[in-house]
Amino acid sequence: MEKLELLFLPSPGVGHLISTVELARRFHEKRHFSFTILLIPLQSPALPSKIISYVQSITASYPDIRFIYVPLIDLPFETDLNSNTFLSLLMEKYKSNVKETIKKLQSSSSSSSTHITALILDLFATTMIDVGVELGITTYTSTIHRVRLLLASCSISPRYMRRSHVSTGTTIKSLKCPACCRCCQL
Repeated sequence: MEKLELLFLPSPGVGHLISTVELARRFHEKRHFSFTILLIPLQSPALPSKIISYVQSITASYPDIRFIYVPLIDLPFETDLNSNTFLSLLMEKYKSNVKETIKKLQSSSSSSSTHITALILDLFATTMIDVGVELGITTYTSTIHRVRLLLASCSISPRYMRRSHVSTGTTIKSLKCPACCRCCQL
């Protein structure tokens, strides 16, 4: 019987990695998939010891979750940019390395009994949607918010919300978007 594999691509950083691993663990509880988490190094191939020990503990506890390091690139831009610009440029520059890594996984999984079913991207890795489309992999985006953000959004006063919106009397048509049901499935 063919085993299904889900690929996850979190944004660089331990917070995104932990959230992605937790999502993979939740999937693992409900259905038996194989999981591969692609790790993007920032400036050096040496990861911080906390990340290395975390990856080792997850691999030991969950043999169906494996980690693959995407080959390091030279950063052809300044690293002192604001965080949004830096992350956007970083993910764009890593596209070809991510694509090659996934191609290698596809060729190795074709010789085994594993089939790559989906590519699940972190919200900040959405520039990689093109990679999934080019390789014929169903691609989803995932946004995992911290509890602090959820609590902050729940604590917005209804009175403030009524004041901050002005009724114009015109109706706005709803957008037709396939993402409403399937987390941006392409």
